[in-house]
Amino acid sequence: MAASAEENFVRLVANHLRPLPVSGPSHALDAILQDVRGKRVVLLGESTHGTAEFYAIRRALTQELVLSGDLRIIALEADWPDARQFSRFIRGQAYASAVAALVQPRRWPTWMWSNNEFAHLMEWLKRFNRGRHDPAQIYGLDLYSLFESIDEILKSVRRRDPALAFALAERYECFNPFERDERAYARSLLHFPSGCREEVLANLHMILALRLGRIHTEESELFDVQQNARIVANAERYYRAVIEDDEASWNIRDRHMMETLELLLEHADPHAQAVVWAHNTHIGDYRGTSMNDRGYVNIGGLARESFGEGACALIGFSTYKGKTLAGPHWDGNVIEMAVPAAREGSLDALFQIAAERAGTPAFYLPLHEIRDELAAQPTRVQRAIGVVYDPYHERISNYVPTRLERRYDGIVFVSETHAVEEIKSPTVHIEPPETWPTGL
Repeated sequence: MAASAEENFVRLVANHLRPLPVSGPSHALDAILQDVRGKRVVLLGESTHGTAEFYAIRRALTQELVLSGDLRIIALEADWPDARQFSRFIRGQAYASAVAALVQPRRWPTWMWSNNEFAHLMEWLKRFNRGRHDPAQIYGLDLYSLFESIDEILKSVRRRDPALAFALAERYECFNPFERDERAYARSLLHFPSGCREEVLANLHMILALRLGRIHTEESELFDVQQNARIVANAERYYRAVIEDDEASWNIRDRHMMETLELLLEHADPHAQAVVWAHNTHIGDYRGTSMNDRGYVNIGGLARESFGEGACALIGFSTYKGKTLAGPHWDGNVIEMAVPAAREGSLDALFQIAAERAGTPAFYLPLHEIRDELAAQPTRVQRAIGVVYDPYHERISNYVPTRLERRYDGIVFVSETHAVEEIKSPTVHIEPPETWPTGL
């Protein structure tokens, strides 16, 4: 009797996986490092936003890449102003410890970066950077920080050119009636469609036209001011799209992340390498999922299109069961939640069978080696868990149709995972963005 497609898939995986101890010496990661070294952009995913093993493996890979090559750009699915504070710490410019930098008040979900694994990476990066002329830096790719970015622009420019700061502030006052509430601004567009679009674009054009002599600042500070101005303009477009078209709002966000990544690489040394930490839904090529049929793009697919497939490494992550940190609703209390055994027939469940056959608790699968064989397999689903999670209904809403060979270059699987340890910090309560209720 001929073997089933599922049995053929399990055999294929079991025959090509590389065992990956979830703890131990760094050489356990050699199989992954072999595939990502020398790539211009390395994109490291996660199938939840609260799994300790995903953070630990990404941390170890990032440290090895920093040590062994030209990796100096660490780009996160995080707000730009927050990440700049992380960078100030690792460059020895602020805060006594990583924990002190991470407990600053930030918007929910704070645990994505206020956790022990990320704190360990920051402390390590600070030690690495000490005395170096080419320090590693951390950057945020996201665009939710509309009001925080306005604050940063005005604070920086006011120190250098009070008259220019006054002119910028006068236009940004258009947002004052909304009391730092992005959703209130978005709702107002139903009655006043023009909103603050002209004001933010006028300020963006003014800031992009600046030269170093105008505000007498360092190039890096000017870049920071200009990036915050881009964020304000793109965030205004994003919140405008939230009430008009979900497809457009998702694409504005991921195109902004891609634009930011391109600018960081353009601004850096020509040989600089970047690593991106983001959810699988952002780093896995959209053309390998149902996103493509629905008109969505993401940074993984855009990176391949921009830099070339050979210059990118897209590494997805998966688990069969375990625990994760998440909230039952947006802005709710973060709790440790059980991640039930993956849906039968899903990629995650079939990976588990392959892991059991190979006798390993975790593995790395170099998908680029078996693309042709995978192409003959049917489309299957992979689990995706965001910052808002309901494990009791996940079988309905948490699985993404996936062409594995097209979505990633490699995948990391950990059979049973644990929740990341949160570092408690004050939370800024802000209305949910477009990613509510899943928080991807």
